[in-house]
Amino acid sequence: MIREKCSSGKNKWFQRFFCIMVIFLFIVPVISSNQLQMSTSKQFIQHTTKEWTILFYIAADFGPINVDFLEHKLIHEIASSKNINVLVLQDLRWSPAFLYYVDDQHNMILLEEMGEVNMGDPQTLRDFISYGKEQYPAHRYQLCPYGHATAWYGICPDDTSNGDSISADELQQALRESGGVDLLSFIGCCLTGSLELVYEVKEYCDVVIASESPGNENDWVGMFDEMCNFMSENTALSTIDCSEQIVDLIGENENEYYDTMTISSVRTDKIEDLVSSFNTLCLHLMDADDTLYEHLKSARNNSKDFSFIRSSVLLDLGDFVKHYMQIETDTTLLQILQNLKSNLSETIIAEHHGDNQTGCTGLSVFYSSKDMLSTYANFSLDFTEDTHWDELLNEHKEKNTYAIFVVLREKILKTVQNILSF
Repeated sequence: MIREKCSSGKNKWFQRFFCIMVIFLFIVPVISSNQLQMSTSKQFIQHTTKEWTILFYIAADFGPINVDFLEHKLIHEIASSKNINVLVLQDLRWSPAFLYYVDDQHNMILLEEMGEVNMGDPQTLRDFISYGKEQYPAHRYQLCPYGHATAWYGICPDDTSNGDSISADELQQALRESGGVDLLSFIGCCLTGSLELVYEVKEYCDVVIASESPGNENDWVGMFDEMCNFMSENTALSTIDCSEQIVDLIGENENEYYDTMTISSVRTDKIEDLVSSFNTLCLHLMDADDTLYEHLKSARNNSKDFSFIRSSVLLDLGDFVKHYMQIETDTTLLQILQNLKSNLSETIIAEHHGDNQTGCTGLSVFYSSKDMLSTYANFSLDFTEDTHWDELLNEHKEKNTYAIFVVLREKILKTVQNILSF
């Protein structure tokens, strides 16, 4: 009986040993052979202050396909160094969110598996920025949101959270509560080169890099390694100069999407002067006679624009001013437009666009004479609070409605006259 127990114990011991060896021989080599190794270790939390900490906020929880932007496109180009930290928060479709530190060998160091998070919640963004600042302190911070976007209407929607997205007002909130960043760089976020959006975050970042057009992350892919290198090697370079270098790198990054590319960097310390001159234009046009109204409408019709929500558009501001100046004869209005043009030039640090985007100058502004106007006017935007642009557009909406009514009335009267003539 004792011998049987001993034999049984040996068998159990042998079975356990065999299982351990299988795991060691087959599973461990698979993990270690992965070129992009992921480790879970808090030793990578560094408290030495570097020049830059770059924060990638990858909101990829959208669409029917689970695309790992970090592993497939980004990881081979981004890396920390002696002067920069690289931190990534990524949320994919049908998977939990992960927080990574990317070391100097492009390895993804897993800091935390966070479970399901709502990337469209400003608190998620706020907490990510705050964590990066606390655990990876630096003299300057660059925030790089990635995901779908619709200008000031919302960025980084999260399909698992019912499509919740971060509005311009909520982006301001996240930046304010986390202490802001130095450089805000939208990666592949559509239509974020928006005057309203930049104005919203003006107090909480020094420079914004964004695209006026429907963006594409491929405009950025292929230059991240150069961006990390020059930011690491040129620590004395100002944030403005860094942004100019980044935009130039994207402008030189020719690929299959190059013809439709738009990219610009914008100084937020100049944005108030720009918006003030824009509001001067609005005030001058309020209650203007029909001639000035027709000139405004003509300038709008000839300007570069991008389709927006519910038949509205985003006008390129510089192209709009250029066309307006070409047809306007009112000397006061021409001077206002000239001031607006000068302020825009001082605000745009650098700008590039592809051959199919002629007319782009770096910033867009909302335009509509239809139903979307009420949404715009009531969207808690600082821009609509501080300017009369939405009121001016509403006046033009009423004029358009009246003009349509007049045309219809004339057609009806003419039809009645024809009938009576018989």
